Amino acid sequence: MKDLKHFLNSFAKVNSHEYVVNEYTFDLVTNNSKEVFKEALDKYMKYKEQNQNFKELTNWRNEILSKYDEGYWLGKTPVTFDLQGLSPKEYLIESILEILQEQPYKVNSIEGFGTFLCSVCTEDYFFETTKGIYWLSFNVYD
Repeated sequence: MKDLKHFLNSFAKVNSHEYVVNEYTFDLVTNNSKEVFKEALDKYMKYKEQNQNFKELTNWRNEILSKYDEGYWLGKTPVTFDLQGLSPKEYLIESILEILQEQPYKVNSIEGFGTFLCSVCTEDYFFETTKGIYWLSFNVYD
């Protein structure tokens, strides 16, 4: 998980612009004591139940980071970061699978989910696995 956090933090920092800050996270939200994760899980379950702005990704490896071009979030690669010959998106996917240690049985995208965090632009994905629900979030704040 440490490598993925480093990847996300590095890319968020280098892809931020003047007057905006990017924040990218990947966390287990089930059984997490932090308030933001409890709130995210509650909202996720509500959106899922109401099918509100909710989309199940049938081919998540291709569909992830497709709302905006992947270059929007991962366009600049940090100079010191070794992607091991992969594209940033491929590296992200491989890192997620390494953490999950299984294929998720569902990956869902929720339009506008990050607005509860007061972000101006967001892309959010939830990975349902046998170990719990993980949240991948890309946010821009101004």
